[in-house]
Amino acid sequence: FCTTGVRGSGSQAIRRALPSMGGVRPPGRPTTAATGAIIVVRAYEDVGPFLDRVGSYARSGNYAKGVEEIESYLEARLAEEGPATRSPGVDDPAPSGRGAAGEGAAPGGESRHHHGNARDKLMLTLANLYLKQSEYKKGVKTLEALSVQAPHDPSVWCVWGRHEWRLGRYKSAKEKFEHGMTLRPHSALLVAYAAMEAQRRNRTKARALLKQAVEVGGQQNPHAWVSYAQLEGRDRNWRKAIRICEDGLAIFPENTYLLGTLGTIHENSGDDEQAAVAFQRALEIDPANTFAIHELGKLASKHGQLEEARRYFSMGVESDDPKGVMLCAESLCNVMIFQREEREARALFERVALRYGDAMSSRFLRAWASFEKKSGDVSKACDLFSMSAKRNPRDERTWLQWAQLERRRNKNTALECVRAGVNVSPLNPFLWQLYGGLSWEVEGAARGRDVFMRGVKNCSRNQQLLMEWAVMEIQEGEPRRGLDVLRRGDLSTRGRHGPLLELWVRTAKSLGEEEEASRLEPLTEQAT
Repeated sequence: FCTTGVRGSGSQAIRRALPSMGGVRPPGRPTTAATGAIIVVRAYEDVGPFLDRVGSYARSGNYAKGVEEIESYLEARLAEEGPATRSPGVDDPAPSGRGAAGEGAAPGGESRHHHGNARDKLMLTLANLYLKQSEYKKGVKTLEALSVQAPHDPSVWCVWGRHEWRLGRYKSAKEKFEHGMTLRPHSALLVAYAAMEAQRRNRTKARALLKQAVEVGGQQNPHAWVSYAQLEGRDRNWRKAIRICEDGLAIFPENTYLLGTLGTIHENSGDDEQAAVAFQRALEIDPANTFAIHELGKLASKHGQLEEARRYFSMGVESDDPKGVMLCAESLCNVMIFQREEREARALFERVALRYGDAMSSRFLRAWASFEKKSGDVSKACDLFSMSAKRNPRDERTWLQWAQLERRRNKNTALECVRAGVNVSPLNPFLWQLYGGLSWEVEGAARGRDVFMRGVKNCSRNQQLLMEWAVMEIQEGEPRRGLDVLRRGDLSTRGRHGPLLELWVRTAKSLGEEEEASRLEPLTEQAT
């Protein structure tokens, strides 16, 4: 196992705590054959409090401090207790008993079952920290070793799958998640897998995974309920989403994630009063809850109470929670911009950037980029979009907004952006609209036509995408092709799209299809 570049004496601890891989990368699935000696650290009875302390560093964004603590801890324990060796794979007992058949996940966290091996928990935490601070090689090496050292633990495959998806590698992430599912039911893995499928707009798959996550781990993992409710909320299934939150709160009555989700669903469904009740309850339980602070600020802003909104957002900006600070800073900047305080807004963006540096979130960078775009600094905006995409390559909104901006100055770069976007979210019609138009302009009609065909196959009900394709055909001097595209339009009462029908009527008339145009005109008047 290579630990080149690991700081301090921790490198020795890592080499001794993980298996010798012999320079060979293990396959996608763990082997049952021995791949070399494994150093085993005796189970640490006091590892729980230690990991809680490390977790506090991670929550504050200080991943490097967490890595340093674990490396030092390993070195100290190995020096005290000394190692023992065994062979991996075939000698590992299969999981059994209630923990194996059920869930075994701590609320919102990884597996407690883990064969009682605290060392593996420690190494999984270290792998996670490596990945969070972008030390991908070290993180993946640690996961590779754990896949041999703890072959029956789905937590390893959960972390690994999330990492692959974070880099936009869907196929590899899916393989990791699917393998973890073959080991034993694991709610956290199912939630992570569902999040990936939901982002790709595969709601059917995501819903099935979340339903399973609640069934196998709903008593231990509140985040299964949170994710399930959020999915139903995105589909505007308000009653079902609220019921899911309430079912989760019956088990976890003081879980602020569930209360925050309940508040968001009430707000999105138009019930601001109940939303405020849920957010206030979350704030009573945890006065430092920056999400609740932010959402109360949003409600105040929505009702024109801008000074009250600024008070909440400013409170969040002064907190110690990096995500909360960036979320509240973004909203505070929006209020400042509305009140024509552009200079103060830019100063706040820069102050938060100075505070967090490489720990800035993709969302925060995207918001800053949008601000610079509106301010007219296109070059800086593109740089910030680039940083946002690098921070989170699976954020479809960043790829879309960056492509829209680059279309004005560099169509080839814009084309690269939309290609990355549709790879992340193949069911996003807005990306396909932009992709088809750009491809047509840069690569020619044949290529653009092929892109639109792929987009329509993935987003068959999107009328705007069909209309965009038809417009490109007509502008190309191919009105007959354009009419053929328009004829794919949805004429059902619910699916009628006014602009598409109007273009359809005009195109039919221009080609002498008077009967067809006459049949469509009454529908055009009824369409929205």
